[in-house]
Amino acid sequence: MINNKQMYLEFLKEEGLTKETLPYNKYTSVIKMHNIEVMRQLIEENKSYNMDFLLGSLMIIEKRRKIRISENGNHYTSINWPESNKKKKELLEQGRLPKEVYKDEHGKITGDNGGENWIIYSTSETIPRFYWSLYKRKKKDNGIDYPLSRIRRYRLQITIKNRRLLLSYNENHNISYTKEAV
Repeated sequence: MINNKQMYLEFLKEEGLTKETLPYNKYTSVIKMHNIEVMRQLIEENKSYNMDFLLGSLMIIEKRRKIRISENGNHYTSINWPESNKKKKELLEQGRLPKEVYKDEHGKITGDNGGENWIIYSTSETIPRFYWSLYKRKKKDNGIDYPLSRIRRYRLQITIKNRRLLLSYNENHNISYTKEAV
């Protein structure tokens, strides 16, 4: 697997530059700024990012969530941790007791402390997710050998920070992203 340092050295070679004209720290800061701007445009402007070299495009889609039923019979999709933690903090600041459940060694709930429920569930049917739309390609097409013809070996790894940023931005601005059928 190629790393950043190898990419840097290859870039210098291709562009005819030296380590003195473009130090490694400047190169990495430009890459970081580029990645931040790509994420900003994806999340805030709902744009797709077309990658060079037939790598496909990166976009955000709305994916359907599995709807479950909680112990008290309410429908929910997942726990909204930021809102739940805010409510728990408010309860503690007011001197009230947040509910805490007790479980046995098998994970079954055996009781609780009698406190107030502070868990808030998300009720949205969809959730925004990053999506890498791969180009469909053959190993050779009309005699052209495409770069990365075995692209299935690669994967997109979005950071937790960007996933959280996407969820919080969507919650605060209620953007409608592309539906799942891409």
